[in-house]
Amino acid sequence: VATVYRVWWIVKQAVSVRAALIASALYGFSYFISLYDRRFWPPMVSFILLWMVYFLWKAYKNPVWFIPFFFLLGVSMHMHLSLFIVVPLALWILLKTKKQLRLFTILASIACYSVAVSPLIVYDFVHNFDNLRAPFLLASNASGASHNLVARVYEILILIGKSINPTTATLTLGILLFALFSVSIFAKRKVIPTFIYISSVVSTMLIMLFLAYPGRVEQYYLVGLLPFITILFAYVLDSFVPQKPLIFLLSILLVANVYMLVISKPLYNSYSQKERVITEIKKITKDEPVLLITKSEYLYDGGWHFLFTQAGMPVTKGSSSEMFRWIYSQYYTPPDSGKFKVILGGYNNGKVHYEIKPQIQISNIRRLL
Repeated sequence: VATVYRVWWIVKQAVSVRAALIASALYGFSYFISLYDRRFWPPMVSFILLWMVYFLWKAYKNPVWFIPFFFLLGVSMHMHLSLFIVVPLALWILLKTKKQLRLFTILASIACYSVAVSPLIVYDFVHNFDNLRAPFLLASNASGASHNLVARVYEILILIGKSINPTTATLTLGILLFALFSVSIFAKRKVIPTFIYISSVVSTMLIMLFLAYPGRVEQYYLVGLLPFITILFAYVLDSFVPQKPLIFLLSILLVANVYMLVISKPLYNSYSQKERVITEIKKITKDEPVLLITKSEYLYDGGWHFLFTQAGMPVTKGSSSEMFRWIYSQYYTPPDSGKFKVILGGYNNGKVHYEIKPQIQISNIRRLL
């Protein structure tokens, strides 16, 4: 909600009121952006990057705006390394405005950045400069086999298509939307607003980083693109589509996304579905300690241990123990106290399948012997 408002507020200042309404409508009505399972889509990345681009746009006219920009640059280091992609653009704008720079602006920018990034500086001193060395380690240890350029282009185009139509997003839709934007921007190249130009450069740099990164990449690495996709398409629609057809197109978008919301089925790993499964299991185990096993790798199917614990069901050990035991130490339950073994067997037809088996106690075995 905050990002929708900021998209409207920023674009209204930087482009036009109509473009602001279109951009906020595209972002706010997008079923994909608003409802997608955000386990891997941290919304603050988009929010911070949007503000950084706004401050760069303001700094292009008045360098004093570099002060909040460098503060956010320091904050971004706590979130996601991809946000640092704006640094080359910031340096270019610094060079363009160097005659307007004042000593106060330079010192205040350095101070704000230092304050924001200081916890990480302390961390690096204590932990052998792990953060500073991380990019070099990633580059040197990355597997070349994971760098599939065609697959990455496909992911980018699918993401563009999903932002407009998530249910039937295809490569063709992504190509058409990308081509529409590219041709439109080329046609308006002599009168592009500075904010749109900066947004286009940042979007291009994010895409280039995604394509060039030497290690494994995931679609959520492109999360910073989401507001800029809607802003850039809003600019194109505002420039070329008359008002009545535009209202018709936005009405179709609204109706289609509301319809998708109404008919949508719960995601296979939705929180509400997990709650229902835990309630069913709880009726059988009666809050007795359980041994919790997931058939799929717990790293990609996690959270169950925590949810069982929060529901008042003691978990002795299980699939989460090897990797996450340190998190659950405050909820420690002795391993030999488990009364049941709960096996979560994955998902089929949108439902979680599970088995519950009595757990043979070690103490009982000793008594039998």
